[in-house]
Amino acid sequence: MLSVLLLSKCVLVSPWEYHSLSLSYFQALRLNHTAMGKTTIGQIVNLLSNDVNKFDQVTVFLHFLWAGPLQAIAVTVLLWLEIGISCLAGMAVLIILLPLQSCVGKLFSSFRSKTATFTDVRIRTMNEVITGIRIIKMYAWEKPFADLITDLRRKEISKILRSSYLRGMNLASFFVSSKIIVFVTFTAYVLLGNKITASRVFVAVTLYGAVRLTVTLFFPSAIEKVSEALVTISRVQVSETPTLKDLSFTVRPGELLAVVGPVGAGKSSLLAAVLRELPPSQGLVTVNGKVAYVAQQPWVFPGTVRSNILFGKKYEKERYEKVVKACALKKDFELLEDGDLTVIGDRGATLSGGQKARVSLARAVYHDADIYLLDDPLSAVDAEVGRHLFQQCICQTLHEKITILVTHQLQYLKAASQILILKDIENVQVAVAEESRSEGKIGLKAYKNYFIAGAHWFTIILLILVNIVAQLSYVLQDWWLSYWFNCVYRHIRHSKISVGILRPS
Repeated sequence: MLSVLLLSKCVLVSPWEYHSLSLSYFQALRLNHTAMGKTTIGQIVNLLSNDVNKFDQVTVFLHFLWAGPLQAIAVTVLLWLEIGISCLAGMAVLIILLPLQSCVGKLFSSFRSKTATFTDVRIRTMNEVITGIRIIKMYAWEKPFADLITDLRRKEISKILRSSYLRGMNLASFFVSSKIIVFVTFTAYVLLGNKITASRVFVAVTLYGAVRLTVTLFFPSAIEKVSEALVTISRVQVSETPTLKDLSFTVRPGELLAVVGPVGAGKSSLLAAVLRELPPSQGLVTVNGKVAYVAQQPWVFPGTVRSNILFGKKYEKERYEKVVKACALKKDFELLEDGDLTVIGDRGATLSGGQKARVSLARAVYHDADIYLLDDPLSAVDAEVGRHLFQQCICQTLHEKITILVTHQLQYLKAASQILILKDIENVQVAVAEESRSEGKIGLKAYKNYFIAGAHWFTIILLILVNIVAQLSYVLQDWWLSYWFNCVYRHIRHSKISVGILRPS
């Protein structure tokens, strides 16, 4: 399903996006068992629908990172030849904007990374809730789940809003900077004792207009898109964040190591590291002897119960009965029609979760390994059977073996030789909100709710007034420059007429 999902996206896309999708596909194929447990279909969908599109956007603006400064230098030289040193005042405004836009680009990168994280959590939560929607409906848990997912969406939207504010600042700098640059330039030009003329104003405004798009719009957009693309690259690549760190322990034959901790603390990852499925980035994992592993999710294959326990080993009656007794399977065999020769699987009898867990445990015990890795086998059985398994199987049958037991049953810790507590990894709780959809014509009430969802009516009216004032200010700047030039031109003309009248006398 994952392959179909990824490859179906690779239709009618740009070469950049195609290679990005291919990279995502091959990285997904490289995920090991531990990483697959942390990667959901929802997270892959988020990468394909949102993150990969950033590569298309960055190719449009990428070259303005070097074209912008070169164009600014060329315009500065031309302005120097036209209005002299006064051009440096206007270019100083552009120089001040560049580091500010770089800081804005870094903030874009930070907000994009946090937004993507919240989006992954939200999509993963929706996937989990849809899977268990029957239980949620059965226990009437819609309201608490709705509250939790609303809080999660609120956190995601808060990051999106901050990114929108920064984007608005970039657009504002685009419209305002040209006016400020012209104002600062000709103010400095007049203060230096020069007189403005129509030709100089026209040339300066034209040159500033040529560099304005690049420096105040395309260059900031390039910084923004490059920052988002870098975040996307880091998300598509396989994460190198350590799952476990600062661990050091030694377990000898005859010892029981109990591993406890909250959900997501890395207990199963620890067993994966011992199995060498999760290679260490630093440090050393030394394992001496044969290893038997009991997974958290027990499994059986089609066949008899006995064949599932033997798993290819030779049948030894005394040893077999000892294992069956230690794993509390005798009563289950009595309930089955053919005992341990009952066929299970697709065309046979169905075992409960607790029975599958005990069969998997019996399979490992009968294997007679040197090291036993037990990933919480007691959680699938009731308290009485769990006590029997711990006392008869783990403490007696495996008392000469090296045993690492992952468990949430704290009452058994007193029998352990060592206790390892994992608590450094932070756990996140998520839930779902109810979705509603209506069909038909969109009325005025829908538009009203749409605008009110963004802000209150007072805020909307205030923003409209601010936009009107901003537009007036934008137009008045051009009117002011024209008025200023006309006043100077009339003053110069009046001075020439006065001189012409006085000269004949």
